[in-house]
Amino acid sequence: MKKSVFIIFLIFVFLQISGDEKSYNFDLYTLDDVLYSTEKELKNEDAEILAVDFFSIHCEPCRKALPEWEATYRKYLKKGLKFVVVVLPVEEDRVAELKKIKEFFQKGKFSFPVVFDKYSITGKKFGVVDNTGSASIPMMFMLDKSGKIVFKTEKHTEFIKKIEKTLEKK
Repeated sequence: MKKSVFIIFLIFVFLQISGDEKSYNFDLYTLDDVLYSTEKELKNEDAEILAVDFFSIHCEPCRKALPEWEATYRKYLKKGLKFVVVVLPVEEDRVAELKKIKEFFQKGKFSFPVVFDKYSITGKKFGVVDNTGSASIPMMFMLDKSGKIVFKTEKHTEFIKKIEKTLEKK
């Protein structure tokens, strides 16, 4: 009797733990006011991974990494790389902040999607933004096809190496 209760308990714990794996999919608008959906991107048959880079125009390492992101994105796009930059607001005046963000990205002519997390909801979901509104950036995440985090880092070069290692096999 004790053994069967223990086995039932273990099964229950296992189901609870496996049920905690949450999806980190999100929907945000691009700087061109088009709805961007990670779930839709990952359902694409050519998608292998989704790289998510949390960004601020006020973050020097974030800005310096953009040309590398562009090169990596173009190189691995046909091997299944999906990539999105999630811009977090810094200023209280989000309208003014969005204007600065749009101007910044228009100058850069990047081919990957850029979305604005106006109220930091996605940043909070990923644990990048705390309850006070402070953000820990740069921060990058790799999601698998089900929207689960498989890799996380604050170092762009480390992240690019992980992308290369993951997609070179393809």
